[in-house]
Amino acid sequence: MAGLIMRESFATQQLVYVHPDAVPTGSQLEVGGGETLILTFNGEPQDPMGPGVHSIFSPSYRVVHAYFVLGMAAPIALEGNCDARCAGTGATESVGFRASAQIQAKNAKRLVEQLAELPLDNFDKGMAALIAQKLGEVVSGEVTAASQRSGSIGEAVVDPAARLLIAQLRTKVVNEGLPLPGLDILELDNLMVWTEGGAQPTAAAPQPMAAPPQPMAAAPQPMAAPPQPMAAPPQATAAAPTKGPSTGAPPTAAAKQLYPNGTRVYANWDGQWYSAIVVGFSGDQYEVDWEGNDAVAWVAADQIRPA
Repeated sequence: MAGLIMRESFATQQLVYVHPDAVPTGSQLEVGGGETLILTFNGEPQDPMGPGVHSIFSPSYRVVHAYFVLGMAAPIALEGNCDARCAGTGATESVGFRASAQIQAKNAKRLVEQLAELPLDNFDKGMAALIAQKLGEVVSGEVTAASQRSGSIGEAVVDPAARLLIAQLRTKVVNEGLPLPGLDILELDNLMVWTEGGAQPTAAAPQPMAAPPQPMAAAPQPMAAPPQPMAAPPQATAAAPTKGPSTGAPPTAAAKQLYPNGTRVYANWDGQWYSAIVVGFSGDQYEVDWEGNDAVAWVAADQIRPA
């Protein structure tokens, strides 16, 4: 049918495609399978419309815009910078970041409410900039917290500290989302952070440290068996026996790393399984960060299982 307004072919992988012009009354709009149409009348989002052809007859509304929202995940590249405050000195420093993400609309109407003010002539870049801005708010908070452990912003975003920072950022963003109602972040990949002052970007999977830190002094509460993904990290308990080597690097026998750095796993501690993130590997042992306990330890490869 000629004259239909629909998602353009170049925008098949955009989570939200907005028609660049106002939609006049009498127009017909075609909504494809797997997407939702949200119309805004004078800037106010209306109820979702499903697949099919819809006619618009609303002469009382001066401006009508059409937003086509995918019902599946879509890729997006994010890049930006934010200010982080050093917990030790109180100084503020600019931090850059970039990542690729898989995003999904969990509420199409609510999402369009957040995007309705973006310029229509450059909508896709405007949406990426808005999401990057919200990601920057999370990066700022996590880098500030990491500077408490490392002593400075610069140390917080370079190896080895950034291994934990990257893992914690990914976990926080995927589990808790961004402060952008209506949007879900399903995955955050290739995340890099660096100081704008010149420190080199650090990728999510650097090489293991030459020597591991001391094992953690306390372990989290055991999970119910069989282990299931946890909605919230366990609380640390007092005075659990240490495991793994207390000094020096783990054994150096050749072994293949089955779980890349940043992978969420279950690790065994004193006969119990706990949620953790892989942050290092050497020989036949994995260095893991116990989720929610701000502590790391080395665990034998046969004491790791997939989450």
